[in-house]
Amino acid sequence: MPVIEIKTNTKISVAQKKTISEGFVRSFAEAGETEVAKNVLIEIQDERWIDFRGDAEEPAALVTIHPGPLTPEKDYAMIVAGFFATLQRVLPEIPQQRIYMTISEIRHWGWNGRKL
Repeated sequence: MPVIEIKTNTKISVAQKKTISEGFVRSFAEAGETEVAKNVLIEIQDERWIDFRGDAEEPAALVTIHPGPLTPEKDYAMIVAGFFATLQRVLPEIPQQRIYMTISEIRHWGWNGRKL
């Protein structure tokens, strides 16, 4: 199950959060991960303190992607590109150069009362 954490210092409406979630899930599906896309967990935290490159005043975002063991590394570039495109479309006030993404693979995880 991929886990996506999004933190930004901007205010995001519920409608924008839903659109971001839909776009991120679509990015997994378009990378050929249709089964994985059905199980994505997305957390969005807005109005956070983010000091990026010495500047906490300008809009910025941090996206942490935990793709899970079922997502091949070869799909990461396509997924990241899709995430950037979604954020630029939904949150154009955040310049692309102020969006930082990390990928941290999950090797061990639990769900539904058991370790998978």
